[in-house]
Amino acid sequence: HSSADLVATFTEFSAIAISRSIQDHVPNLDQMQALIASGGGVRNGYLMERLAAHLPASLRLTTSDEFGIPAPFKEAIKFGTLAFANLNDLANNIPAASGASKFTVLGKRVTPPRAAKGI
Repeated sequence: HSSADLVATFTEFSAIAISRSIQDHVPNLDQMQALIASGGGVRNGYLMERLAAHLPASLRLTTSDEFGIPAPFKEAIKFGTLAFANLNDLANNIPAASGASKFTVLGKRVTPPRAAKGI
């Protein structure tokens, strides 16, 4: 088997795993019109093609770029939303995804020592 075969197999596996996770954990998926993907994987045309093939045909797969949010900014945006939730005492976990027993506020606030505040 060639390297290309191996990459194609891993890509197909990834598309199936992502699709199954979405279908298992996203409530009311059948009522949604579009699914917005972000992160570096959206630049992999073959992965996006295979992911779309494994999702319900009625669901349009698009990227966050379409909404003015560059796909590579996924990590920065996620950390920002987690920080916002923490600072506003909003639950920011998904018990069904993590196995936690309840919704809760994640993260720890750390303030600098007084001596460092004037820097």
